Amino acid sequence: MVIVAVVACTPVCANALLWLAERHHGIPECTPAQGDWPVVLLTAGYDRPPRSTDDDAALGKENFERMDHARRLLVDDPRSALHVSGGGKERIAEAVVVGGMLEQRGIPGERLQLETRSRTTWENAFALRGRVTQARLVTSPAHLQRAAMAFHAAGIDVCAVPAASGVVAADGIGYFLPRRTAMLKTEQA
Repeated sequence: MVIVAVVACTPVCANALLWLAERHHGIPECTPAQGDWPVVLLTAGYDRPPRSTDDDAALGKENFERMDHARRLLVDDPRSALHVSGGGKERIAEAVVVGGMLEQRGIPGERLQLETRSRTTWENAFALRGRVTQARLVTSPAHLQRAAMAFHAAGIDVCAVPAASGVVAADGIGYFLPRRTAMLKTEQA
């Protein structure tokens, strides 16, 4: 059992598991035909509690990657609305901080619709039921399968817009030695 735990903490194992988790079988990638579907951006949590509604330093790297993908979709299609979904457990909802950052990056506030009460992926999906029937779903590749399942259960048809992959290529002997970051990635997968 100890050997399995040590191997699971190596980058080679963690990246293999994450690669498997990032395969989103049965979830179609978005095509130009879905260009008129609204965009749904699922927030990815905070690295620490935010001090204010414009405390972008509280957001983790994954939020920035998701925001960049959603922003590009909106720039390419100036008619689409963006639903930013995520309340979280902190006093200031994740969607509020992410929405503010998107406005700072040139997305007009009238194109943003914030959903600030949900705390889980399933709550995201059911909170948006009635607001959208179809969505271009922006989230991390490892989260897509679970998110799509929740949205389908809520009656929302989705296509995938995966943000940046978390898989890292081999970088020498260190790829085979246990690391804390690999342990976190194994847990994520």
